[in-house]
Amino acid sequence: MYLQIIDICAPIMSSKARSQKQVCDHFGQILENKEFSDLEIECDWKDFHCHQSILAARSPVLKAMIQDGKEKPLKAKQLLKIEVDDVDQGVFAEMLTFIYTGDLKKEKVLTEKASELLEAADMYQLDLLKEVWEEKLCSILNVENSVEFLVLGDLYQAPKLKNMALSLLRTKKSKIEDSNVYKNLFSRRQDLEVNNNR
Repeated sequence: MYLQIIDICAPIMSSKARSQKQVCDHFGQILENKEFSDLEIECDWKDFHCHQSILAARSPVLKAMIQDGKEKPLKAKQLLKIEVDDVDQGVFAEMLTFIYTGDLKKEKVLTEKASELLEAADMYQLDLLKEVWEEKLCSILNVENSVEFLVLGDLYQAPKLKNMALSLLRTKKSKIEDSNVYKNLFSRRQDLEVNNNR
C-alpha cells in the first residue's frame, strides 16, 4: 500500500518540476525577445531590453531605479531607459539571466568574474543569487584563493564563504602567512586574525 502511494505521487512531482523548468525556459525567451520589452538598460555601452515588472519583482534596487526613471517625462512610445554604471556588462547579463530564469549560464563569466558577480548580487539585493554564488565559491575554495574569498565573504556579508575561508586559513596558515596578501589583510583587519587556537 505504501509503495503504491509513492508511485502515484512521483508523476505529480515530476510534472511540477517540468512545469517549473518550462516557466524558466519561457522567461529566458522573454529576456531574449525584445518585442514586449518596456525598459532599456544601458550597461557598459550595451543596451539590454527588459521588462519593468519582472525586474521590480526580483530586485528592490532595480525597482527603485525604475521608479526614479519614471519621474522623468517620456515622449510617446518611448521606452523607459535607465543606466547602470557599476557593473560589467558580462556580469550584468548573467545577473539578468538569473533574474529571469533562476539560472546562471556562462561558466567563463562565472569563473573569471567571481567577485564581481557576488558584489552585484549584494548590490542589487538578489539574495538567492548571492546564496547560489556563495555556494559556488565555497565549492572552489582552496589555499590559493582562501585570502581573496575571506575578503569577499567579509565584504559582501557572505558568512558561509567567510567562515569556510577562515577555517581553511587556520589549518593552512603556515603555507600562506608569509604572502604579502595575507600580511596586508591581517594588518588592516585584526578582527579577522587567523588563530589556530580558535
